Amino acid sequence: MSELPRGTSFYGTGEVSGKLERTGKRVFTWNTDAYGYGSGTTSLYQSHPWVLAVFPRGEALGVLADTTRRCEIDLREESTIKFVASQSYPVITFGPFQSPTDVLVSLSRAVDLWEDKVKIFGSVTLGGPIICQTALRLRPQVDM
Repeated sequence: MSELPRGTSFYGTGEVSGKLERTGKRVFTWNTDAYGYGSGTTSLYQSHPWVLAVFPRGEALGVLADTTRRCEIDLREESTIKFVASQSYPVITFGPFQSPTDVLVSLSRAVDLWEDKVKIFGSVTLGGPIICQTALRLRPQVDM
């Protein structure tokens, strides 16, 4: 669970229906066939447990739960990100940076590294600021 500055807004949460801003929402990520989905469907075809947090002054932070399991992303508590899954998983943070664009550039660099089969343990730099930092495996909050 991450608590951020009061007034933080949240975006992302993977491939789900609804409005782009997810502040105050709870989303379940799970690979499923979402035949006949609508505005109340909380999970479409792919799982991407990712949250982009934009602070009141424009700075931003990205948080990725590295799990393929069913995962709950709970953004209902003011300025708090909570990921819940049935098993432990690494949580990777990107930033904080000066803008949401910087967070997304950082994420894209990390994904490119992963696609090249480079494992990231700890902090990684690419001729500039730290692009991501992995956390230790967290214990699951609840069994699902």
